[in-house]
Amino acid sequence: MSYLDELLSAELKKIPKKPSDRAEQKFKKRYSEMMSAAAARALAEGLRRKGLKETLPLFGDSEAAENSAHRAKGKSDGGHEEAREEKGSRRPGGEED
Repeated sequence: MSYLDELLSAELKKIPKKPSDRAEQKFKKRYSEMMSAAAARALAEGLRRKGLKETLPLFGDSEAAENSAHRAKGKSDGGHEEAREEKGSRRPGGEED
């Protein structure tokens, strides 16, 4: 088994059992989101092991880890601040953000 297979297997074991086909849509959607996140974490870790050190998402609490990584790179709001500055966005009433 390749290390990528092992990473993916380990991540998939962390998510709960698949909901039944008759389960509410919100539970099936959440399961699908967890599957996608698990695959993304495993693939990102595989890429990091191949030398792409800044690949996201990170293992662990992926949202907290990604936010931490963005802050470390000076991207605290995902680049939205720079977009507002370039666009010169204004609040209702004419005040600048």
